[in-house]
Amino acid sequence: MVDMFIGSIKEYVVWGIPPGQKMETLLFTNAENMQHAKKVIEILESKYGCKECRVQVLDLSGPYDAKKEFTQAIGKIKPARSVYQKKGKTNIADLQGKIGVYVVYKNGKPVYVGSSGYDLYKIITRHFQSWYDPRQIRITYPQSPEFKIRAIPTRTHAQALRIEKYLIRKLKPRDNPIQYTIDTPAEEDEYLKAERALADKIKAEGVPF
Repeated sequence: MVDMFIGSIKEYVVWGIPPGQKMETLLFTNAENMQHAKKVIEILESKYGCKECRVQVLDLSGPYDAKKEFTQAIGKIKPARSVYQKKGKTNIADLQGKIGVYVVYKNGKPVYVGSSGYDLYKIITRHFQSWYDPRQIRITYPQSPEFKIRAIPTRTHAQALRIEKYLIRKLKPRDNPIQYTIDTPAEEDEYLKAERALADKIKAEGVPF
């Protein structure tokens, strides 16, 4: 549900951690305004036991320019690196509390693309930890030198989701359960703008995928 203002369109999205789970997920997308979203959070937490609920406000004003948004949104892209050091310490502490996208590589080949709307560090390290929960499907990898990650910080989760979708289309990683397709000419145009923006950023920083 979108809230119409003069010159602006906003969408209020509720995120949180459902009972029995450890990761944040999308809980509600039809809030009419901030007050409605906060009321939804009260119900989710008091009646359904959800935790750490929050509201994400998406500004959908005006036409979407993927190239401009991607160029402005993408932070510094660092070379691929191992998640853990030899002594078991993590090698990605700089990603704590950061929003963005990440790519997992095996022997230099991309095998998984994901994103986080609140903490890249937590999301990435969980891929490299022992994990069993029949209620959740999780892709995990061994703490081996053949596996490395590359993170792409962004300013918002909405931007991270768009870049994640683009990279899954481009890289076709084997372990992603969803492989996105392009359905319309408008999507094709958006895809090409995103591709050029990300390519320019990577070329400037000398870390090609």
